[in-house]
Amino acid sequence: MIKAAKAFFLARALREKLLLVAFIFLGAAIWLSGFTDRAARFWREQKSLKLTLADQQRWLDSRDLIDARARGAIAKLQPSSTLNATRLLGEVNAIAAGVGLGRNTSTNQSRTERTAQFAVVNSLHITVNRAPWAKLVNLYLELQKRSPYIGLEEFSLQADAGSRGTDLLNASLSVSSVEIIR
Repeated sequence: MIKAAKAFFLARALREKLLLVAFIFLGAAIWLSGFTDRAARFWREQKSLKLTLADQQRWLDSRDLIDARARGAIAKLQPSSTLNATRLLGEVNAIAAGVGLGRNTSTNQSRTERTAQFAVVNSLHITVNRAPWAKLVNLYLELQKRSPYIGLEEFSLQADAGSRGTDLLNASLSVSSVEIIR
């Protein structure tokens, strides 16, 4: 095969030989370019994976400390102050009414899930329509005062499309509470 290729090459005119050599170098350059791209991608992925694994190992190495801190935090919670789904709904509605958002507020999608650390985690989705910024800030601050018994998981704001020229906003919140049953 090599002898046939050599004979074919030597039988060509000089310009054909130069053209064949140029094509071979061009093909090699294209292949080398693709190879370097693949090699660079491989090294980036390898470095990212190594960092991810190191981070996971750090968390695993700290597992005992994390568990001890979680047990300490759970021990500080007062079971009588934790909220079940009904008390969470009532508390959030009372807070909203207290800051002047009672009629603008609707709640839905109550969800309850059992966990290993706490007996139950209750979640609630709240929608506030056409509310001024100051009242939304007050709602946030009042919810924050009830921490760690009420936790704010999500808070998103949008300008109210129907209130042109005013400063009214629509807000969507997700709150959760822990319920410890002893």
